[in-house]
Amino acid sequence: MVEKCPYCREAVEEDDRMICPSCKTPHHPDCWHENEGCTIFGCENTPVEEPKVAVTELDVTPMAANSPTAKYFLARGGEKSGPFSFEEVLERHRRGFSADSDLCWREGTREWVPLSRVLAAPIDSEPAKVPEVLEEEADPMAGVPRFGRRVYFSWLFGMLIVSKLFMISESTVLVGALAVLVGWSIIAYKRLRDLGYAGWYLVLFFVPIVNILIGFHLLFSPRGYAITKKRDWVQITGIILCLGFFLLIVLGIALPNLSR
Repeated sequence: MVEKCPYCREAVEEDDRMICPSCKTPHHPDCWHENEGCTIFGCENTPVEEPKVAVTELDVTPMAANSPTAKYFLARGGEKSGPFSFEEVLERHRRGFSADSDLCWREGTREWVPLSRVLAAPIDSEPAKVPEVLEEEADPMAGVPRFGRRVYFSWLFGMLIVSKLFMISESTVLVGALAVLVGWSIIAYKRLRDLGYAGWYLVLFFVPIVNILIGFHLLFSPRGYAITKKRDWVQITGIILCLGFFLLIVLGIALPNLSR
C-alpha cells in the first residue's frame, strides 16, 4: 500500500520521509518543516497556533454605568468637542453627528474609549457620589501642542519689529507685509488649537466684530478655554481693560457733543 503525506496528499517514498514520533504518520521532510510539526489533528506534535487577536485588559473591563450628571467629551480626527451631557451624546449619535468609532472621554475616567463602548454601558439612574480619584484624570487637551498667551504675544512683538525693519525701504514693504501675514497666520492657527478651537476659525478674522472677539481670546484666554469655559485672572483683567478702553472711546465721542 502506498502511503501518502497528510499535508500535500502525495505519495511518500521509503527513503524520503519523516515519521511522526507520536502518531507514526509519515510526512515529506519539507512538509514537516513547513508545517513545523505533524499535520494530523490531535497529535501531540501538531504545532500550537498563536492567537490571531490580542485582547487587552481595557477590552474586557466592563464600562462603568453612564451618569446623567457627568460631562462627556468627543473626539474625531484630533478635533475635540464638548462638554456634553449623556443625553446630548445620545442625541448627537442619533442624528449622525458622531459615529461609533469616535473617541469619548468622561469625567472620572483615565482614558479615551470608542463611543460604541460608552453607549453600550447602562445608565445609572441614581448616580452615587464620585469618589476622589487619586490618579490624575485625562486632559481633554492632551496631544495638542502648547502655544500659550505669552508665546503668542512674544511672536507678535517680534513680527512688529520685523515689519518695521522692512519698512525702511519702499522696495521691501510688500515683502515685509507678506512675511508678517504668513507668520501671523501660523501663530494664530497654533494659538486657536491651544484654545481648543478648530483651525478653520482663522477665516473668521475676515468677519467684522467676530474678529475682535477672536483676537481677544488669542491674547487673554487660557489654554483649552473653548472646551472648559473656565476663566482665569488674566482673562478677567483683559475683559476689564477692554471695557475701560471702550468706555473711553464712548466718552471721547459723547463729551464734545454734550459741550456744544
